[in-house]
Amino acid sequence: MAAFDFRAFSESILTKIRQQFIQREQVLRAASEAARDEAETAREQVSNILESITDAFVAFDRQWRFTYVNQEATKLLRKSRAELLGKEMWRELFEESNGTVLERELRRAVAEQTSLHFEEFFQRLISG
Repeated sequence: MAAFDFRAFSESILTKIRQQFIQREQVLRAASEAARDEAETAREQVSNILESITDAFVAFDRQWRFTYVNQEATKLLRKSRAELLGKEMWRELFEESNGTVLERELRRAVAEQTSLHFEEFFQRLISG
């Protein structure tokens, strides 16, 4: 009767499991890379659209920090993207807007998650 080599059997099983894990890791890495490429392509497309509009466009996070500023907005606000991104809008640009139509309507738009149309003369944007 031949002796069963448990060690060789265990090593064979472990080798197969390692190979399966390596293959799975390669599949996941490829999928992750493809998803990153897709996300980057989508980000570029959105950026191209926002840069092509002729109006100033900005986006904020929940703390009113600039997360996106198109070229037209940098012209209007007379600040570079680097000067605006990550900065809180109310502190960086519009401290003097407290209690104005601008503040009220922007806060309402965010609270109601809707777009609004309003006009207000804001001397700072005209005179810099």
